[in-house]
Amino acid sequence: MFFDNNKKNDITVRPQSSNAANLNILGKGTHVEGTINSDGDLRIDGSLKGNVIGNSKIVIGNSGCIEGEISCDSADISGHIIGKIIVKDIVILKSSAIIDGDIYTQKITMENGAQLNGRCTMGNNSALPLTEINEG
Repeated sequence: MFFDNNKKNDITVRPQSSNAANLNILGKGTHVEGTINSDGDLRIDGSLKGNVIGNSKIVIGNSGCIEGEISCDSADISGHIIGKIIVKDIVILKSSAIIDGDIYTQKITMENGAQLNGRCTMGNNSALPLTEINEG
């Protein structure tokens, strides 16, 4: 994979070839500021101050923390999110998840112990268009 810096602090992640594994990882202890655009699955165990725009699944691990907005096809969250979450299909909140913001999705699953400090809007017309996220 390679990182394509289109703007200062913006990262676009793409696989090198169609045969490459389409999984991107931001490891524990890594801190990033800016917008991440990913065509493949993305796992975040570090911290991000900025937005995440994905065309696939985003996984936020127990140690993952995002201060910004997320837009993706599906999300599996165990960490802490401060900001709006827009998901086309399903959001899964694990027991350790803490969400401080609103969720827009078709479906949601919450394990006992997950915290949602915001609103959740669900249904066929609930998800906002991906362009709703402010990339600046």
